[in-house]
Amino acid sequence: MNRPRPRRGLLTCAAIGLVVAPLGLSAQAACAFPGSAQDRSWPEPLDRVVTMRSNTVPLRDAIDALVSGTGLRITYSSDLLPARSVCASLTSQRVGAVLSTWLSGTTLEPVAVSAQLIVLAPARGQAGAARPEPREFPAQPLDVVSVQGSADRGVDVRRDVYARDVIHRTALQNTPGATLGQILSVAVPGLWAWSPSGQGLQTSGVSLRGASSFGVTSPKVYIDGIEVANPLIASQLNADAIEEIEVIRGPQGAALYGSDAINGVINITTRHDGASRGEHEFLLTSNAGVSSSDYSSAGVLQRDHGLSYRVGSGGNTLGLGLAMNSTGAFVPGQASERVLGNAGVSLLRGHTLMQFTARGYSHRSGVAPNPVFQNLQSLGGAGSSAPATGASVQLSGQSVSEYTLGTQIRSGTGAWTHSFVAGIDGYRLENATLPGMPVRTPADSAVQAASGASDRVTLRLSTNGRLVRPNGTGPVVRITLGVEQSVLRDATFASTGETNATVTAWRNTTGALANGDVSLGKGFSLAGGVRLEHNNGYTSFDDISVLPTIGSAWFHEFGPTQLTLRGAYGRAIRPPRVSAVVLSGPAQWDDLGPEQQSGVEFGADLVVASRFMLRATVFDQIASGLVQPVLSPRFGGATSALYDLQNVGAIENKGVELQGSADMGRLRLNAGLSVVDSRVIRVAAGYRGDMREGDRALQVPRQTLGLGAQWTASQWGATVGVNRAADWVNYDWLAIAESDAVHGSGISRQPAKLRNFRKDYAGVTRVRASFSRNLTRGISLLLFGDNLLGTQRGEPDNVTIVPGRLFSAGFRAGF
Repeated sequence: MNRPRPRRGLLTCAAIGLVVAPLGLSAQAACAFPGSAQDRSWPEPLDRVVTMRSNTVPLRDAIDALVSGTGLRITYSSDLLPARSVCASLTSQRVGAVLSTWLSGTTLEPVAVSAQLIVLAPARGQAGAARPEPREFPAQPLDVVSVQGSADRGVDVRRDVYARDVIHRTALQNTPGATLGQILSVAVPGLWAWSPSGQGLQTSGVSLRGASSFGVTSPKVYIDGIEVANPLIASQLNADAIEEIEVIRGPQGAALYGSDAINGVINITTRHDGASRGEHEFLLTSNAGVSSSDYSSAGVLQRDHGLSYRVGSGGNTLGLGLAMNSTGAFVPGQASERVLGNAGVSLLRGHTLMQFTARGYSHRSGVAPNPVFQNLQSLGGAGSSAPATGASVQLSGQSVSEYTLGTQIRSGTGAWTHSFVAGIDGYRLENATLPGMPVRTPADSAVQAASGASDRVTLRLSTNGRLVRPNGTGPVVRITLGVEQSVLRDATFASTGETNATVTAWRNTTGALANGDVSLGKGFSLAGGVRLEHNNGYTSFDDISVLPTIGSAWFHEFGPTQLTLRGAYGRAIRPPRVSAVVLSGPAQWDDLGPEQQSGVEFGADLVVASRFMLRATVFDQIASGLVQPVLSPRFGGATSALYDLQNVGAIENKGVELQGSADMGRLRLNAGLSVVDSRVIRVAAGYRGDMREGDRALQVPRQTLGLGAQWTASQWGATVGVNRAADWVNYDWLAIAESDAVHGSGISRQPAKLRNFRKDYAGVTRVRASFSRNLTRGISLLLFGDNLLGTQRGEPDNVTIVPGRLFSAGFRAGF
């Protein structure tokens, strides 16, 4: 069967943009390391001798290379580490001399804590005073940030065997009111989150390497190691409270994170750093702007305000944050208000670091009929289901509240670090139905299915080890062992039209994992792991699942150029979690098995002089055993529609992801392109739905493109971001509603007729820009623009309305 080919024009333009930057790079002269502290006496392990062959590189990359080459562990506060480049061309230099030279002129000094651990701790004395000689003494307070990767992985990024993206908080600035999906759509190729609608509390799933279900999906989401109760609900976070976001795009993450990682993993780490000098530090931001709307005669007011407080330094810190956002009724009757709060506490006692996390979120929204359907009443005769719509009609409002509470304790000396996580995440969702609406899209159904309350408790105990010969030669082995228990309580509100009830279900997940990697010399490393997991409370599925991953990577340096080749296989599952609410009618189901996705990916990463980066990844994954509500043969009209849940088929997801970035001092550029083919390759015998072999999966853009530019000067800065999704298939919901109004509700949605309402959507482009200017010490002017092209309809369908063009102005004040 002939399949549509990707559009060559978009591929060609993106490929040229990704390749041009490194071509103009000239050879870089070798730097000269002064080694002025070479003759000093250094305690172990600062007395170790190291040789490195890199030239001038960013300080963070230099420390990363030092860790990889010596087998030591180095921790530091990311806030205190300066943004500078250092000479990493070393011949038989002592580690203490190297770090002392790299940190010259800063408030940090190297401190030997154990035979394997070095701390870059705040120097004793005032800033600008003479720096004391580094010496061995008990651990000083610090924010433990390992340069070796996330806490549970402990892997050098150059030894990653599968695609992993880490977005640091510096990339999250100047994004007032941005959702998690909007932030990640810019930074992660292959990830696309549809713009949030103002039509109530609707949610939209995240497309990540195609579809892993026939319904609305989202990657598995963690906040400080605590799994969220429903990732479709956790869409809004205070960007100023985030330290970094880790994204794993394929099923390979399931060996660490378990079931529900079928569509990838998003691991969010919140800030636990203190003030820059240990003093009290306040940050106040305020923005107000006007958004245009095709459905409002006047401009729509939008406001964003935030206040944060931090105190302490190193490992003993306190951070508090509060953010408020309000959006006017760009659709009549649908104004919304959001409040976010967060708190983080960090305590260091000897070799034990304790971090406490608290997060709260409240969102209230008005609900009114969608003006897109305002002409349907004239089409309907007797029995028409189209509601009378108009600006004066006001339905009851909707609300959702979320919370996260938890703690993470880390302790370790030498080569082993132990971690314990305990926390709870939950939400309360009220009045999620959209009464009187002529159609219910999958996003509407996903919200309705989550109506009620849900709470998830997470308990995890893990141990990370780094094994290396005392002389630093031979293979370096890293091991992660862990056990995890997750308990989910769902109290879903169900309404059948005649009765209302709350159905409570308990779901338990128990997992044990073993993951590790080993460097075999000459830049070659192997990585693999397995997770054994038992799930119960998910329909009749009650079995032990084996979730493996295996891969390899090869790393080599060619002067200032670094090349990594990698490949990996992984498998993930999603237990069949059945909600009390399924579309518009009751459902029946047989013995459902888990949905699963497995596949391979291969990639190449090229870094030139630590300034230019190119990354390419190809993947081929198959999602099978997919569950779908299928219209039952007992269908008897709009009031008696029945659905059966079945494992109905499989989807193949394959494609290419390209990334590129250039750091030219004040100017930083980045680009990402994804081309994916997500297609049904198999349906089950007796399947009665509307999907057929060869059909493209719905709501999956064939191409996504992201471009970003950031200019940073001494007194001002500016950013521009462009995102585009192109060529996807979805239903023509407006035509379905019109057909319902004429012929009667439900008839158009029978499988034989529903296929006639498939529609090709050309694409949507988003443009954002921001500008900041320092006015006086600690006070900056902020200008921001969003959806600059003003498009309000067309994503992901033709009935969803998103906010219009926004211009806002405000200030940021630190004191």
